[in-house]
Amino acid sequence: MAQFTSEKINQQGGRVVTLSDSAGFIHDPEGIDAEKYECQYHEVERPWSIKGEAAFPSATENEINEEDAKKLVSKGCMVISEGANMPSTLEAIGVYEQHNFLYGPGKAA
Repeated sequence: MAQFTSEKINQQGGRVVTLSDSAGFIHDPEGIDAEKYECQYHEVERPWSIKGEAAFPSATENEINEEDAKKLVSKGCMVISEGANMPSTLEAIGVYEQHNFLYGPGKAA
């Protein structure tokens, strides 16, 4: 799912700066695309403290908790579009609502 999401973001003129899996995440502030071979890898960390306007959690249930949601707020995020079943906890959703995020729940978003 993340591959298709990142491809579509790049096609529409956006810039993907992180991609993650259960072991950590890669980060490149210049953007990640199919041609990218070198990126900084952050082992056993989550990408939610990286500056960005939108987040697309697409992996697992409860991927973003309240603390992660507050990090997203502090880094300028305004949009959450979920690509998995329930990747945000109820507490995280409360933070989105409190800060008037554009929020697309569940992988149907």
